[in-house]
Amino acid sequence: MQHFLYSFLLFFLSLQLGYAQSIDTTLEIKTVEIIAPRLQSFQTGTKTSTFNDFQKLSTTTQDLATALTFNTPIFIKNYGPGRLATTAIRGASAAQTAVIWNGFNLNSPMLGQTDFSLIPAFFIDEIGLQYGSNSTAWGSGAIGGSIILENKNRFNQGWQAVWESKTGSFDNFFNGLGVGYSNDRFATTTKVFYESGQNDFPIKNGQSDRLTHSELSKWGVLQKNGFKINHKQQVDLNVWYQTTDRNLPPNLVQRTSEVTQADESLRTTLNWKYVGDKSIVQVRNGLFYDRLFFQDIPKDIDSRSRTWTNRSEVEWTKTITPNHSLNVGANYAYLKAKSTGFEDANPTQKRTAIFAMYHWKNQTAKWQGQLSFRQEWVDTHPTPFIPALGFSGQLSPKISLNGTISKSYRVPTFNDLFWENQGNQNLLSEDGWNQELGLAYAIHPQRTFTTTAYNRTIDNWILWQPENGIWRPSNLLKVWSRGVENSLKGKQKIGEVQLDFSLQYDLTFSTNRKGTSVNDASVNKQLIYVPKHKLNLTIQANWNNWSLAFYHLYTGKVYTLADNSESLPAYHLDHLFLYRNWKAAKVAGNVFIKANNIFGVNYQVIAQFPMPLRSFELGWKVNLVGRW
Repeated sequence: MQHFLYSFLLFFLSLQLGYAQSIDTTLEIKTVEIIAPRLQSFQTGTKTSTFNDFQKLSTTTQDLATALTFNTPIFIKNYGPGRLATTAIRGASAAQTAVIWNGFNLNSPMLGQTDFSLIPAFFIDEIGLQYGSNSTAWGSGAIGGSIILENKNRFNQGWQAVWESKTGSFDNFFNGLGVGYSNDRFATTTKVFYESGQNDFPIKNGQSDRLTHSELSKWGVLQKNGFKINHKQQVDLNVWYQTTDRNLPPNLVQRTSEVTQADESLRTTLNWKYVGDKSIVQVRNGLFYDRLFFQDIPKDIDSRSRTWTNRSEVEWTKTITPNHSLNVGANYAYLKAKSTGFEDANPTQKRTAIFAMYHWKNQTAKWQGQLSFRQEWVDTHPTPFIPALGFSGQLSPKISLNGTISKSYRVPTFNDLFWENQGNQNLLSEDGWNQELGLAYAIHPQRTFTTTAYNRTIDNWILWQPENGIWRPSNLLKVWSRGVENSLKGKQKIGEVQLDFSLQYDLTFSTNRKGTSVNDASVNKQLIYVPKHKLNLTIQANWNNWSLAFYHLYTGKVYTLADNSESLPAYHLDHLFLYRNWKAAKVAGNVFIKANNIFGVNYQVIAQFPMPLRSFELGWKVNLVGRW
């Protein structure tokens, strides 16, 4: 019961802070929209981006892995449609990306990562990215970057309903339905979705054939509610349940597969927010349950695991003067797991953290800076102390500059520590330093070029490798990641046609600097599945209610062995997306058609796992808006 007492104490403390601020009588309207102060106000100097309206519209029937692939230069390690998909941001590992939903980290306590193929974009209102280290804000795992997912309540909208549907090649279907109502005090929305697919696409492996045993079905429901207690206080409750059943197909060196996997999750968040004249108090609690059943009958594998996580947090944001503000808070998490891989052990872990962020700007508001820190304890053991310093400002009316220097860390997962006969309970936390410097140049009022250079070293990188014939994790590697990210975005009017374009190119070097043996051939070699070159080009033409978007995605060669002796070749992919908006009275919507991989390129993201050749999607959206 100790972890529940911690949650209660945090909640009680927040109430006292809220009442202590009750002397504030003036409400600043602009502060009402603040959902996550650490994301919107306390990330000075950090490179961030959010999905625009077109990006959300074009990916709402997709999973998050597909949405990120199309709209960002992030490399998604994808095993195929409906299968495992993870990230490699700035040369980091999958476990070094934090996935934040409504202020809480969703990464699995056992694996330390999130499967992006399981997250439906239909359920997410806002998708944001923070590049580089954000450990002072989000704690363990926020090394390469953070994916920020938010649900927001909109008040005084009356009744609303939305239906989105898609059908595609290989018997893929998606249906999503949302119904909501809100007045000036209360808002509620229910969303449900169902998705299925055979995924029996043609593959080329010496002879024409089709992928087998790759069926998928998943469904989920999201309930979000908001209630304004008064003009200063608001409570938000979100509940997300989802289940997925999928057959995992054979790779190109296997004849058949009988592997199945079932995933189930229940996620709830409760947030109380008090907005005063010069202060904001937020208290949130999150309860998360995840279940994974993995079976391979011919190999006599029946792996079953469950995890439970309770996270509580209180934070206080204070505007000291118009140019100075402070954000302080405390976080407590209780993690528990049960798995066939842990024998009779049911590992638990308690994490307690405190954090503070101080933000200032000069009198003209052209320059601003931020100093922050975080200290966390795992059970009673302290993790590395995490400081960060950031700045941003205007060098001229057309040129702006930003930069950060920060420390980051990642705590070993339950699998690293406790897996049967293989875990290593003497593991240290991964930790290191991150520096970045960015410049933005307004070439034209409607065209902007940005470039960001970064440098990161991580010590005690956890690596699983054979030891006396048994795979075990150890703090073996020292990884140096550095690179440059470039972006050119703009608009151009040609007659009645509006052109929007975006070109993003990332150059990434991520190398191991420490050998695990005297003759280790991986030293100074690029990490596996980290492409040096990644490019995304999007050109969108808008005319009246019609839009046509062209995507060109380039992924450079990736190495599949640590000594770089084997690799997968680079590939180019081209996609088309055509849609038309329509509106009649209080009903609006669109219809669309997508052509993916229009030139039928045969490629692999992960070695021996085929990807679809040419495929098509047809879909529509119907939206009932206003009071009815």
